[in-house]
Amino acid sequence: GIQVDLLSISGLKYFKANNLTNPGYAQTALNSLKRAASIALNKSQPYSVTNTSRIPPNGSKHEYYSWAPYFHADCGGVPRVRNPMTDCPYRRMDGKFAPDLNLLTDPRDSSSMVNDVVALSIYYYLYGDEKYAAKAVQLLDVWFVNPDTAMQPDVEFGQVVRGPGQWTGRVEGILDMRLYAYIPAAVELLTNSTAVGGKNSLFYTKMRTWFFQYGNWLLTSNLGTGARNAANNHATFYVVQLATYFAWTGQETKADMLIQEFLNRQFQSQIIASGEQPLESGRTVTVIPPYVFDRPFHYQYFNLIALTYVARVSQKLKNATNVWEQKTRQGATIKTAIDYLVDQGMPTNEDPLFFLVPLYSARQYYGDPTGKYAKFLTGLLQRANANDEWWLFWNPFALNGVDLSKINGSKVLNPVREKVIPVKLEYMMHNYSERTNGQLCELINGLK
Repeated sequence: GIQVDLLSISGLKYFKANNLTNPGYAQTALNSLKRAASIALNKSQPYSVTNTSRIPPNGSKHEYYSWAPYFHADCGGVPRVRNPMTDCPYRRMDGKFAPDLNLLTDPRDSSSMVNDVVALSIYYYLYGDEKYAAKAVQLLDVWFVNPDTAMQPDVEFGQVVRGPGQWTGRVEGILDMRLYAYIPAAVELLTNSTAVGGKNSLFYTKMRTWFFQYGNWLLTSNLGTGARNAANNHATFYVVQLATYFAWTGQETKADMLIQEFLNRQFQSQIIASGEQPLESGRTVTVIPPYVFDRPFHYQYFNLIALTYVARVSQKLKNATNVWEQKTRQGATIKTAIDYLVDQGMPTNEDPLFFLVPLYSARQYYGDPTGKYAKFLTGLLQRANANDEWWLFWNPFALNGVDLSKINGSKVLNPVREKVIPVKLEYMMHNYSERTNGQLCELINGLK
C-alpha cells in the first residue's frame, strides 16, 4: 500500500541526510527523543488490553474498554444504592470529567504503547540501533499480533455509559483510537530492521492484516457508520483514521472515495465564509485544574488538526481531490479557517501547542508571502518554550523564516515522550500529561 507517513517519513529522511550530524535548533528535541527512547527501551512490561482488572461487558479481555468521560452517577431518588455504577443512571455533565476514569487501564496503556513505539521507531530510523527496533516490534506484537494478548480490531466498548441496563460502546469511542493513525508510519520506519525483516515478513503482514480488519470494522459496524455520519470533528477524525488504514493496506481507491464523500458532505458546513467553524465554536468551557480551555477556540484548532492531515493524505493519493483547495458551500477553505484563527489571536488560557500543528502544516502548503504565519508561529513557539517538540526535526520546511532564537529552554512535555495520566475526553483520545490536552493533539501530525 501507499506510504502514509503521519510522522513525516520524508521529513525525517531530509533531516537525517542534512541535519542529523549538526542539528542546531533541533538538538534539544533530539535529546528528548533519546531520553524517551531509552525509557521505553528499559520498560519490562509490554502493554496489553489483557492486563486489565476490569473486564469488558462481553467478558473478553481482548476488547478495548473505556468509559464515557462526561457522564456521572445520579443516585438521587435511587433507593438502597449498592453499586452506583450499576444502580444509578448516569447523566451527562458537559465539561466535567468523571472522577474514576483512571480505574480503567486500557486508555492509558493504549496511548503509552503508541508513545513508546513512536519514540523507538524514530530513534531506530535516525541512528540504526537494532535494539530499539526490537523493542518497538515487541510492543506492537503484544498489542496487535500475539493471539494471547492482542486487542480485537474493533472499539465495541469504547466510551461506555454506565448505569442500569446494557453497557455498550458509543460512536465517540472511536476517537480513543485516533493515535493508531501513527502506527503505519512507525511500522514503515522499522521495516528494514532485523526485527521486522522487510515487507514480506510475517510480522509486517500481520500488522497490515490487523489494520485491514479494523478498517473494515470502521466501515461496516454500526458505531463506525455513526462516526462516518457525524457532522463535526468526529467525522473528520474518522476520515483521518480510515483513510490512513485504507491507504496503508492497498485500498487506495477506497481512501479516495472516503475523502471525496467527506468533502461533499460534512466539510461543506464545517467552515463558513468568515473562517469560523460553527460546529466547533459553540462549546462550553472545560476546566481541568490548573488549566482552563476556551473551547470555542479549542475545538476549532482540534478539527483543523484533522483537516490538515486529511489534506496531506489527499496529496499522497493519485486520484483524490486536493483538500487544501476544496471550498465549502460558503466559499471557505482550510486557509480561511487558519487565517480566521490567526487574526483572532491565541487565547491566553489555551495551550499554544494546539494551534502549531495545523498552522505549520498549512504554511508548508499555502506558503507565507507576508510573513504573517511566521510571526504567529514565532509567538506560539516562544509561549510554549517548545524547543523539544519532535516535529521541529521532521518538518524542517515549515520553519523557514521562523525566529527560532526565541524558543527558550523548554519545560513542556512532548506528547509522545512522557508517560501520561489518562483523563478521557469525549472528542479525542486524551490522555493528559501534567501539561494539557492540546499537546496530545500534536500527535495528529502532518505528512511532508
